[in-house]
Amino acid sequence: WSSDVCSSDLLVLKQAGLSDNQMIARIKTSPANYRLEPADIAALENATLSPAVVQAMVEAQSRK
Repeated sequence: WSSDVCSSDLLVLKQAGLSDNQMIARIKTSPANYRLEPADIAALENATLSPAVVQAMVEAQSRK
C-alpha cells in the first residue's frame, strides 16, 4: 500500500472485492488524499461505494 488513499483507489478496491470494513479501515489509517464535493459523493455512491464507505471518506477529509 502507498501511504495515501484516494477515491479512485477505493473504486479499484471495491472492484477487487474488498469489503466495506476493509475499505473503511484503510481510509481510517491513511491520509485523505481527496476533497469531496456533493457531486463527488453522489458519483461515488453511483459507482457502488456504500454510504458507510463514503461517510468514512467525508470524516477522513475533515481530519486534514
